[in-house]
Amino acid sequence: MGYKVANVEEFLVGFRMNRGTINRRFGKEYRKHEINFYKTAIMKGLLNPILAVAGLVARQTAKLFGRSIFQFLYRIMRFLPKSKDV
Repeated sequence: MGYKVANVEEFLVGFRMNRGTINRRFGKEYRKHEINFYKTAIMKGLLNPILAVAGLVARQTAKLFGRSIFQFLYRIMRFLPKSKDV
């Protein structure tokens, strides 16, 4: 039941992280929108509630450590190993 999905290997959008990116994703308003997004996705059944809350807590916690740590974590995430298609 359901559809099998996978990520495409090619880049479809060019993205550059800079100070503006961090500032937009670090502000109070962005955090409100992020929490609202997770609530909506859970209510519509698009995200597993347990995994969604864990992801949201991780994201919000990273932002509490300050901009420099947040920026450092963003850089690390770029080099995490890609998941293998099953």
